[in-house]
Amino acid sequence: MLDVVGIRVAGLHVGFMHTDMTRDITEPRRLRPTSPASPPTASPRGAYEILADDLSRQVRPGLAEGVAGLCPQLP
Repeated sequence: MLDVVGIRVAGLHVGFMHTDMTRDITEPRRLRPTSPASPPTASPRGAYEILADDLSRQVRPGLAEGVAGLCPQLP
């Protein structure tokens, strides 16, 4: 494990990024892959997950509920 050698790993949840895959998406995009990603200042120190934008904050609670949590309209 990395934590025993003093390395902390955090997951960064971010909405759309500027990439070739998202070039046709008209939603705002937050980060460019060629720029260093700086976590938001509101993230608690030592957090295992960083929610970088509003989209991520909206989607994250539904991840634990699976597809039913993210898409309740599905049968």
